[in-house]
Amino acid sequence: MLEKFVDKYIKYQTERGLLLDEEVGIYRYGYMLLLETIINIVVSLIIGLVMKDVLSVLIFLLAFVPLRSYAGGYHADKVWKCILLSNFCVFIVLLLSRVIDSSNCGNVLMSIDVIVSIIIFLLAPVDSDKKILSNNERKVYRMIVLFILVIQFVFCLLLRDRAEIVTLSNIIVLISMIKVPDRDTSR
Repeated sequence: MLEKFVDKYIKYQTERGLLLDEEVGIYRYGYMLLLETIINIVVSLIIGLVMKDVLSVLIFLLAFVPLRSYAGGYHADKVWKCILLSNFCVFIVLLLSRVIDSSNCGNVLMSIDVIVSIIIFLLAPVDSDKKILSNNERKVYRMIVLFILVIQFVFCLLLRDRAEIVTLSNIIVLISMIKVPDRDTSR
């Protein structure tokens, strides 16, 4: 459905001379990414409203999206799968953050976050099927990942009452970075 909407919009722009034929692929990708992002944010905010915790959703998105963008890893092959999986993660983080918050385990959580962050830094960036990085891109992405992790750590030190959300988002990023070997179906 999103593809049809984007294709109609690109056709409209092309017919009016706003896009050149050689630019269509780039714009199609960009529009799809933009719509997917908007849908994910809107659904995440709706989840936050329903669960009466929009601030936690915003913290999650601010922690998760930049790190996930540069750390790399798994990408769903369909837009609907991405939206479903992303917002399932938002829901789970909100649920778990309530449990963790009530258990008062801040020091353990910070230790877990440090370990997870180190592993993320050591693994990053991870190529996906759709994005293979050059050596230069790898170096730049790794430094950006380090910068993001440092900022997150400072945030966790300053706002300990919301640190569990950052830790949970980092755990999800780490899980997405783990490469699962392809199953051999020829047996």
